[in-house]
Amino acid sequence: MYTPPRETTDYIQLRFQLARFRVFRIVQLPLTFTFANFHTLIQYMFGWSNSHLHHAEVFPNVVLYDYDSEALIGTIKSCGRRRPLEDYEQGDASAIDHWRRFEPEDKPIYRVQPKVTRVKDPYDSVITMEEKAVTLESVWTHNEANNVSDGGCSNAQIGIVYTYDFGDEWTVHVTCDDGDMFHRLETPSNLPIFKLARGAPPIEHAQWDVVEDDAEDKKVPPRFFDVSYFQGYCEGKVTSESRKTTLEILTREEAEERRREYIQRQKEKQERIANGEEDEEDEEDEYDEDEEDEI
Repeated sequence: MYTPPRETTDYIQLRFQLARFRVFRIVQLPLTFTFANFHTLIQYMFGWSNSHLHHAEVFPNVVLYDYDSEALIGTIKSCGRRRPLEDYEQGDASAIDHWRRFEPEDKPIYRVQPKVTRVKDPYDSVITMEEKAVTLESVWTHNEANNVSDGGCSNAQIGIVYTYDFGDEWTVHVTCDDGDMFHRLETPSNLPIFKLARGAPPIEHAQWDVVEDDAEDKKVPPRFFDVSYFQGYCEGKVTSESRKTTLEILTREEAEERRREYIQRQKEKQERIANGEEDEEDEEDEYDEDEEDEI
């Protein structure tokens, strides 16, 4: 069940970039947004089914690809840090040498996931936190000395890497623009403000032979920018799904009507086949076929 964040006038503008694709969203969010809210929002914006594991990792020292490459705009090139030296390692030259040579330099500050398990990997030095307990205001702050890096990085050098489905590994890079990130509303709110969107991901769980538009060319419907549909999604009254040509956002009633129409078309097709009026190998009328016009 979706738990709305606390209302506030303090907002932050973030870019959500689908890694490996020219698909992105630019959204203003309340700083009170928890990572649980964050997860729900991403599932809605990219039309995923919320049927796989996920986590988010908060990184310092973020370097983005050069803006001269349109295909890589908003994509993180490098990020992370080494784990800090333990007290017992401080005066041990061999331990320090090993740390410098072999410790990975791309560790996050912490990892956020739905539940923190009691059993922890003894070789994983990354702190794990529960997503309902962490908010965006603990990551980016007006006073950069208080941000998640304790002032070690500017706000623009901090990013979040959200990973969904550890098999297919859909990855979203979340960053902010330096100098134009914080916004103050006149009236407190706890809802996102959708500013810009392009494309939609490839179809989730698609068969290898499914033909679909390039991700960047898929349409984003006007109702995506209407926050009432996100509210409906959070209440279980609206669906969001990436289809062959579009990000499809439907009410439950519209989705059910679409299903009934498909069943009726299939029934009529079987009758025509039985009467010899149509060949069984004629092109299938797929349930996931997109309509040309928005419902």
